[in-house]
Amino acid sequence: MPFFNHSMAQSMRKSSNNDPSLTKLKTKRIQIRSMPGTTDPSQTVARSADPTISLKYTQKISQRKLLFTRSLLRSQIEQLSAQEGALSVRQVPKLFDAFQIDTNNKLNDDDEVQMFPAKNTMMPEYVMMACIYSAKIVDPKNSFYLKVLRHLGRKHPYIVNTWEIFSDDVNVFIFQEFVPRGNLISYIEENSVNEKQLCFWARQIYRALDFLGDSGISHRNIKPNHLLLKPMGNELCIKLTGFKNSIIYWNIEENDVNFCRCLPINQQKSDGPNFQAPEVYGNDNEFFDPIIADIWSYGA
Repeated sequence: MPFFNHSMAQSMRKSSNNDPSLTKLKTKRIQIRSMPGTTDPSQTVARSADPTISLKYTQKISQRKLLFTRSLLRSQIEQLSAQEGALSVRQVPKLFDAFQIDTNNKLNDDDEVQMFPAKNTMMPEYVMMACIYSAKIVDPKNSFYLKVLRHLGRKHPYIVNTWEIFSDDVNVFIFQEFVPRGNLISYIEENSVNEKQLCFWARQIYRALDFLGDSGISHRNIKPNHLLLKPMGNELCIKLTGFKNSIIYWNIEENDVNFCRCLPINQQKSDGPNFQAPEVYGNDNEFFDPIIADIWSYGA
């Protein structure tokens, strides 16, 4: 698929706005919150953004390429939306039985999800783990989180691979590759990392986010805890995970970004690390662009 990023999305939006034949008529207008813009302690929102800023980052592309890229993006989003969630254990018992879970060796201490080492008897060379959720927490059929995991599958080297997803009457079983070196924060706390290594990881995160953009997905929760490390050959590589807050960022019917409603300003952290973009927080009638917010989190 051709490279698709947010500047191309801006071009697609402008094309849609200028050509009524390419989009449905918008029936409502929403207030978009963007940076520059600050929130002071009195919760007064300053809106001093230069309206010409976005023009500097809009790609000038031909209408033909625009329509072709839009059709590819539509195809990806339709495939993602049509993905099924978890497979029923009763319907595919042999496939489920091929996965073995070592329940005597729990990998985490979490009430929401339990993680155990796992393997597939048909592919014993691959080291896996099983993430087990209660079916009351993750809907086996309708969870968008499961749809995203199934859609991404094992397609990208810098995204944690998902082998299969099952459910019974009680639990949801997600079998993913095992990433042994922990997350980025814990690694940096215990090891010295030079600038060259950080740049190496930044390129890998960028490639993962670029792939998500091609797939119509906005991550919405990029932070060091969701960046896992795994040896690959002679290198220690980044793997992106944490897709529970992911959304489809492009509206294929209106040919426009699916803007997200801002979180209440009082939820913005005043101290400690916060990897969410400032424009994520705003008033009840304000919305933000999820891709721009992801880019901010990537830089943070």
